[in-house]
Amino acid sequence: MAEVGFKSLPAQRMSFAPPSDESITRAVIAEVPVAFEYDGFGYAVMMATPIDLEDFAVGFTLSERLVTSKDEIADIHLAEVEQGRVLRIALKGGPRTDLQQRIRLRVAEGSCGLCGVETIEQALRPLPQLSPVTPIAREAIHAALQAIGDNQCLGRATGAAHAAAFCNAKGSLR
Repeated sequence: MAEVGFKSLPAQRMSFAPPSDESITRAVIAEVPVAFEYDGFGYAVMMATPIDLEDFAVGFTLSERLVTSKDEIADIHLAEVEQGRVLRIALKGGPRTDLQQRIRLRVAEGSCGLCGVETIEQALRPLPQLSPVTPIAREAIHAALQAIGDNQCLGRATGAAHAAAFCNAKGSLR
């Protein structure tokens, strides 16, 4: 599975001053569902760039404190499945009762869309069909981007924070 971690996709660049559109190609980071299984038990699913997943498995296993050293990992098998990837991780000493207890606890404390999900099938459940919407005017997009920037103090300070906001059809923050 020699992957580069991104896809080149066609896109439209929208300029505001002066208004213009340009067809371009953008590199977009690829993410796929990655399931972590320990000794045959589903543990977690998360979206990840599909490169260096064995290294990710070691780091995740250590950060979850399932092991105290990478030497406690007997094997990591990366499987490509139709919907994503599965990291099958074998821990030295075989299935452990503390791991099974931890899995039950993680499922109970999950609160986001993927937290607590144990299989790729659960992560990729069908979504409801959305109704068509009226296209948003260029001026509204420009106004919304300006308003978000004006209200995003961490983004201004660091240049690195994500921002999200609800805007009306004219681009005003709600």
